[in-house]
Amino acid sequence: MSTETEAEQLRNLLQGSDATSVKKIPENYKATTATKLKTVLQGLSFGSSDEIEAFVRSLGKQDYDTVLQSIRSDLSMFREANPLQALALETGGAATSALLTAPFTGGASLPASAARMAMVGAAEGGAYAFNTGEGGFQERISRVPGGAATGAVVNPVAATALRKGGDGLKALVRSARNLVGRRGSTIVNNEIQRLVNKLQKTPEEIVQDIMDGRILVENKTLAAAVKALRAQGGEAGDLINTTLTNRPSQTRKRAADEIDTALGGDGQLQVARNQANKQAVREAENVAYAPFKTGEVNDEVFGELVLALEAVPAARKSLLEKFQTRVNDPNYEPLFKMKDGKLQFLRRPNPEEAEVVRRSLDAAASKKFAKPGGGFVASDIAEIANDVRTAIDANIPDLASARMQAKLARDNFDAFDAGRKAFTGSADEKILQLQDLFEAGNEDAINAFRSGMLSSIQARLKSGNRASFIKNLGDDEQGMNELLRMALPDETIESVMKKLDIATESNAAKSAIMDRTNTAETLIENSNFGTRLGANTLMQLQMNDPRALGDIARSIVKMFGRDLTDAENLRVAKILVSEDPELVKSAVTDTGALKRLESMVNGIINLSTNAARPAVVLPASRMAADETGRNVSGILDMMGPR
Repeated sequence: MSTETEAEQLRNLLQGSDATSVKKIPENYKATTATKLKTVLQGLSFGSSDEIEAFVRSLGKQDYDTVLQSIRSDLSMFREANPLQALALETGGAATSALLTAPFTGGASLPASAARMAMVGAAEGGAYAFNTGEGGFQERISRVPGGAATGAVVNPVAATALRKGGDGLKALVRSARNLVGRRGSTIVNNEIQRLVNKLQKTPEEIVQDIMDGRILVENKTLAAAVKALRAQGGEAGDLINTTLTNRPSQTRKRAADEIDTALGGDGQLQVARNQANKQAVREAENVAYAPFKTGEVNDEVFGELVLALEAVPAARKSLLEKFQTRVNDPNYEPLFKMKDGKLQFLRRPNPEEAEVVRRSLDAAASKKFAKPGGGFVASDIAEIANDVRTAIDANIPDLASARMQAKLARDNFDAFDAGRKAFTGSADEKILQLQDLFEAGNEDAINAFRSGMLSSIQARLKSGNRASFIKNLGDDEQGMNELLRMALPDETIESVMKKLDIATESNAAKSAIMDRTNTAETLIENSNFGTRLGANTLMQLQMNDPRALGDIARSIVKMFGRDLTDAENLRVAKILVSEDPELVKSAVTDTGALKRLESMVNGIINLSTNAARPAVVLPASRMAADETGRNVSGILDMMGPR
């Protein structure tokens, strides 16, 4: 080495001069495959492959220094002639090194903190700079500060950028999976998911529908698809036919049972209860009026009765019919008879008979009130009836309490009768009657009304119009629906209406799928049955270049893109008609195939991210060391012994 003054050394350091001359590159230079491989190995071995090769070759008869210089000259010439290709190959080697070590580091090559990333970058950059240096220890160690500093700066930046890029790719994978829709691990679950996707419901909502008593095959949105599956015949078609045929009667019975429970029924026909109510009325009246079956009314009461019957001829007919029923009783003495169109008393009535006359007057008034335009006559009859009541109560006080006792029994009977007739006549009028009943607060009468309504429902469910009756009963725009809601206890309304809706849907599904001809929608659905939408097609809407993910998605599509076999069609049909929430849930929430896809792609992204980091850091550290090493070496020369 030539002797230099301190001033010359400092000038060379500042000017970046170098004593080494660069070998001129031939115009026809072309790197060999071996040279390119050696460049890759430099990145793979942290810049030490040249020395490793020289050492191995020196084990023979070749000189280590000569071989090493030859290898380095070859690599240097390749970098000068093809800088981009050389950088790419060296970077590829560094990336390969990271890929090979990733399974053993568990991702530790991507530190969690900026400080750790800087430390790792400094270590990697410094090591790479040292190994790629030439000459003795001083020349090599002089490259370490530049390589370490560059690694410490570049590594955190590269790691953060690559991690964010990787997270972005993972998010795109998740978005793509959501766009494609759930993809099950079997072709059957995949087909079920294609169908239920039409419902625009969450899996939780679908499962809740099953728990409520609905089945997928009866959903009107799926009618065309179910019709297409049924048309393919086989066991799947038979199962759909059987289900749709039997379900309407089953769901009607479930609705009827729900109504029976809500209205206080016992599962039996309410006709028997009606007969029991009649008997209860008779017994209550016998007990209440027993003390008043003997004796006679006084003059005041008798006079009011005579005047009343003369003024209200309509009451006479009903009284004659009433007492005519007792003519065969040997102990009964006739009360009156008709002569020349007039009613003649044969004797004075007892208090109970006076009460019967009063009730006939009330009935005549009510009958007149019920007729259009009869109100003004009815009010006069009601006033006469009230005069009779006043006379009886004033002269026979105990009869009022007996009347009240008998009235309670009759009220229950009347309420039952009103319930039985709830769905006939004007709905508005029935609603007003029911409001009055509830406002009165007589629980026994309310229960009797519910029983009567249940009796009517039971009778109608046996008629030929039972399907339309169920539909109207569940239609909130119908008057009978409002009446039913008013009669039901509040806590039962939702469950009853749900059962009615399901029964209506069952009947509608049977009609739509089994009783109607194929529509254009059904024909289209038939061609789509068992097909899949390519995941790559949807992902292209989200990404400019989705080739990697698209290739994987296409493999999934190809796997599921065949026609379903008869056995698979049957399994699809079994899920569509199933009332088992767990079976349906397992089908609609099965994401096995795309979860495996997502996991695989995420693994590739993680591996690629970890590999890319050293591929950026190490070549940058080498280039920085090339630029700074000479300057640092010059400083070391100045600081060394003279």
